[in-house]
Amino acid sequence: DIVPEAVAVIDPKQKDCPYPFKALAGVGVALKLAQALNMENVSLLDTIVKYSDLAAIGSIADIVPLIDENRLICSIGLKNISTSDNKGIKALMNISGLDVSKIDTVKIGFVLAPKINAVGRLENASRAVELFLTDDTQEAENIANELHEYNVQRQQIEQEILEQADTMLNKYYPDDKVVVLSNKNWHHGVVGIVASRLTKKYFKPCIMISPGTEGLYKGSGRSIENFSLYDALDFCKDTLKSFGGHELAAGLVIEREKVDEFRKKINEYADENITDDMMVSTITADCELKGRHLNMSTVMELDRLQPYGTGNKQPVFYIKNMTVVKVMKIGSNKQHLKLTLMKEGVTVDAVAFGFGNKNNIKFNSNISVMCNLDINEYREMKNLQLKIIDIK
Repeated sequence: DIVPEAVAVIDPKQKDCPYPFKALAGVGVALKLAQALNMENVSLLDTIVKYSDLAAIGSIADIVPLIDENRLICSIGLKNISTSDNKGIKALMNISGLDVSKIDTVKIGFVLAPKINAVGRLENASRAVELFLTDDTQEAENIANELHEYNVQRQQIEQEILEQADTMLNKYYPDDKVVVLSNKNWHHGVVGIVASRLTKKYFKPCIMISPGTEGLYKGSGRSIENFSLYDALDFCKDTLKSFGGHELAAGLVIEREKVDEFRKKINEYADENITDDMMVSTITADCELKGRHLNMSTVMELDRLQPYGTGNKQPVFYIKNMTVVKVMKIGSNKQHLKLTLMKEGVTVDAVAFGFGNKNNIKFNSNISVMCNLDINEYREMKNLQLKIIDIK
C-alpha cells in the first residue's frame, strides 16, 4: 500500500495501474520498460523479439502463469533461443547437454533454471548476471561451468538436508498436520527446495527453518491445495518477526527460541482447517482417451496448446483397461519402467518414471493409467509415447 518515493514505480499490480495484465514476472516488467525506452527507434514487437530469450527463461523460472502476455513472451522466446546470439545462454545450454532446437518449458524449468539459481542460493547471484552480459565466449563457458558446479554442490547439500529432515519428521513430528523443522546447520538457500520435496512426499504443509542474519532464523514453507499458508502464518504472527508470501508458498523470520511455540500454534490452526481428505494426493484427468485417440495426429493437435506451465498445464488423460504387452525396468538402479501397452487393438510405448518397484505389472496384466501424451524421438524417428503419472 505504500509506494516508494521515485521518479517512476513500474508495477502493474499497483492499485491505480491500468495495465491490463497483472501476472508478469519481474523479467516481464523489465521487458516492458525496455519496450518503452526503445519505442522511438524500433517497434514494440522488435524489442520483444530481441530480448525474448532472456524474458522467456526468466518467466518460466519464476513460475508465473503461462497465459495471456506471458504465453506470448514465452512462445516467441522459445522459438528464438535456438538462434540467440547471447553467449551465456549458448554456454549454459552446452554445459547442460541440451539441444537448442528442442528447448521447452520443462528443460528450462528443471535443467537451466536450477543452474542459474544455485549460485544465488549458495553465494552471490551476480555471477549468473555476468553470464548473460558477457560477449566473450570463453568467459561465458567458464561461468557456465561455475554455475554447473554450484548446482552439483546445491544438490548434495539438498540431499543431506532432506535425509536429516525426513528422519526428524518421522521421529519427532509424525502426527503434525503442518511440519515445522529447524536446524542450526541447514543452509537457508536450500531449505525451500527441501520443504517442497517433503510436502510432495507427505502431502502436508512443510516449513523449514535455518539461521538467517542478525541472530534471527529464516523459514521457507510450501503448502497443499486448499490450505493457505499465508493465512496460517497470519494466525501465528505474534510468534513471528515478519512473514510474507501467498497460499502455496511463504517465508518468515523468527527468533530461535520461539520456534516450538510457533510449531504448536500453527498446528492448532491446522487442526481446525486441514481435514484428512485434504492430505491425500489426488490427480484429476482432463478427459478419458480411447484407442482411436492414440496417434501422432492427437499429439500434434495438443502441441498447439504449448508452452505448458503454471496456469496452462499439460493435459492429463485417463486410459482404462490397457493390456501390458511388454515390461522392462530401466535406469541406473532399475528405478523406472518402460512399457508397451495395448488399447482396443492399438499398441503404444510408455515410460513410467519412479515405478520400478511395481513388481505386479507383468506381461498380459490389465492396468489403467493417468498420463500425458509425448513424442519420443529416436534416430530421427518420432513416435507417440505415454508419460505415465500413475498406474492402477
